[in-house]
Amino acid sequence: MFSWILAGLCMLMPAGQEGGRQQAGAQQVESQPTTQPAEAAGTLRKPAQADILRGLLRQAERPTPIRPVEVGPGQPQGPARGADGQPLILEGTMIVERRGRLVHEEGRAKFVLHADVDSPAPRTLEIVPSQLLEAMEREEQAGFAEFIITAEVTRYKDRNYLILRKILRRVGHGNVGP
Repeated sequence: MFSWILAGLCMLMPAGQEGGRQQAGAQQVESQPTTQPAEAAGTLRKPAQADILRGLLRQAERPTPIRPVEVGPGQPQGPARGADGQPLILEGTMIVERRGRLVHEEGRAKFVLHADVDSPAPRTLEIVPSQLLEAMEREEQAGFAEFIITAEVTRYKDRNYLILRKILRRVGHGNVGP
């Protein structure tokens, strides 16, 4: 009986050692760095898959940037001008604590900026409707005509608009002033 057990163990031993060798060999192969160049690694895909991927990439709609209109030889150079003949202010420009007054023309609220060092002539800009505009209109009805505003300038076609960010009432101090 002992011989049968010994014979069974001998039969199992070579198979187990051989399997261990195969696993160790597989680990050695995986841990070794690849010697193939990067271009060869890309060719391991099936050609049909690569063709499908290229086709999908060609079909994908990609956004294209909008380039500014270039001034040609027949077009006038210089800053764009509004309907009132004054140069348009660039979009995103902040008007910080400028004084002026609220007026209504053609059913629209407009703000007349007083002449300043930056602009020798007063400038009128339409105000985009907002809660701050509503507050300005209430203050105007209460008798306050002048305001100090901080606003962002936007531009659409040949006009500038104001998006109000802060408003202050301009209070007169009579004959006491700086």
